[in-house]
Parts: sequence; structure tokens; C-alpha cells
Amino acid sequence: MGHAENAADAVQHLTATVNEHGFDHADTHAARDAANAAVDAAHAAGVTNEDIRAARR
Repeated sequence: MGHAENAADAVQHLTATVNEHGFDHADTHAARDAANAAVDAAHAAGVTNEDIRAARR
């Protein structure tokens, strides 16, 4: 799995966690941190936000 797919998966997990627990919950905070790290790693590898969006489709 590539960086775009990893970031897309992390963002989808964050969205699901927010939907389940709301914004102010420890699980949401952990998912946010993981999503930020995955997106940062993807950007460092040259992946654009559009690439991440395309991987989510």
C-alpha cells in the first residue's frame, strides 16, 4: 500500500472515530494524531492532497 492509500485510510478512520465518539474523545485525538502523521509522511514522499483524495474514492 502506498503513502496516498495509507493517508486516505487514516483520514477515513479519523472520520469514523469522530462520527462514533465526537471531537473531544481520547480515541478521536489518537486517530487525529495518526492521520496527521500519515498525511505528513505522504506529503514528504511527494504525494499531494489530491492524490490522497483520489485514493479515498
